[in-house]
Amino acid sequence: MSEWKVVIPFPGGTEEEASEGKGFHGILRLHDQPAATGLPADGSCVGQPLALLTHGLLSHKNAIFFRPATKMLGMDSFRWDMCGEGETPGEWNVGNYAFTSLNPSDGLLPPPRRMILCSGRLRMSRIHEKDDVFVPKFQELGYAPITLQVQGQTREYRVYPEHHETQCTYPAQDMATNLPPSILVYIAHGLSDNVVPVEDAPGIANLISAHPRRQPGTVHIELFPQCDHNYRGDATNALLQSLQTWMETSQHLGYQPRPLSLPVSPSSKRGALIVIEGLDRSGKSTQVDRLVQHLQARHVKFPERSTAIGSMINAYLTRKSEINDHAVHLLFSANRWELIESILQSLQQGQTVVCDRYAFSGIAYTWAKGLSLDWCISSDAGIPIPDLTLFLDLDEKTASARAAYGDERYEKRAFQEKVRHAFYQVESFVQYAGGHWVRIDASGTPDQVWHTIQHHTDAVITRGPSALYPLDLEAMRPALPWTREGPEKASL
Repeated sequence: MSEWKVVIPFPGGTEEEASEGKGFHGILRLHDQPAATGLPADGSCVGQPLALLTHGLLSHKNAIFFRPATKMLGMDSFRWDMCGEGETPGEWNVGNYAFTSLNPSDGLLPPPRRMILCSGRLRMSRIHEKDDVFVPKFQELGYAPITLQVQGQTREYRVYPEHHETQCTYPAQDMATNLPPSILVYIAHGLSDNVVPVEDAPGIANLISAHPRRQPGTVHIELFPQCDHNYRGDATNALLQSLQTWMETSQHLGYQPRPLSLPVSPSSKRGALIVIEGLDRSGKSTQVDRLVQHLQARHVKFPERSTAIGSMINAYLTRKSEINDHAVHLLFSANRWELIESILQSLQQGQTVVCDRYAFSGIAYTWAKGLSLDWCISSDAGIPIPDLTLFLDLDEKTASARAAYGDERYEKRAFQEKVRHAFYQVESFVQYAGGHWVRIDASGTPDQVWHTIQHHTDAVITRGPSALYPLDLEAMRPALPWTREGPEKASL
């Protein structure tokens, strides 16, 4: 196992700002990676299932149970470090970032597969019950010192009045209410916890379970007798044993796909379906050409403008005609269905197919216009989920500075920003459905982007494709946003 101190940019922030410490601090652990001096440069951890571990708001119980829990889970994990053990410069002033960062459209974290919530507080205003301790210190020193024993060492933290008020108004109920229902949740609390009332645990469980798209059995709560807030003594082992049982008994929960029927001869294997998605001017066409040549693959570009339907789409994109948003979405979808049968035949014959755009573009672009996400998906329900989807991620400012930007209808910065966040949401439900989705920073040089693409595609080809699964709207509902409404309607 290897672990890394990471800083995730604030919403709207940049990687450069995060490198300077301006962002959300946390600890990322890769369970099957040997200890090293830097994150895997080959991107081998991208797209792997992730568990999010929390302990209250501070999440600084690393030495008590986070590290052994990660070893036992058998999957990658992430925990916030809000003021913790000095491993990162996390601070007490956390705002509501745990709430914000679980929204897939923010693109801050990959959608966690599991969440382990220990000793969580629901009624944050009750922290004011300690004002008789805090307020005199605020008046005397301008802050209240707090002394904690962390890893056998005494550490002092300073709580400032504005940070104290931030904690007391933290939107814990909103976080629980809006937690994506695709996440399997384990809630633990000690019956002898004198820091956070034990009744907060069932309160959190009730709010999470009430999500209209959450499936039965996906929220588990465990109460431990003679267990304090820090799970001291035998309570740590009891927690770890309970977690292991939960992992074993919850494997069947979540998306259960049925593969498409695509028979191939016993002596051969089918070709791989690889898709490159991205914002306009992110360099897709350049990378698709290199990949097609590298793999000697069939090249499919959507929209396919040479067909009768494709010519209508081309006229719309080049602003030579006007088409209703619903109608043009169906045209894009029909254009894909025109070619699906021949794509499946190529795969069946052992030929790899590389697509420049796919259904995910259609969903993201139309949803960004303000149409219902369910409706955006429905016309493509049944098409195969690719063996690998590579999303070339590029901020709107960089994309707009590239040559020929603005030639086509959708190339407007405000709209591209909405599309980008829509793609982040699409990423979450494609991964929930078992799809392999990799987000690639497209701001580098073409060669840098290509090396990353080559690594991931070569891994898929070497491993060999497995079963193909269809895009299934009903099965993916738990991973969709809780509201059927799209983002604010964009103007084109």
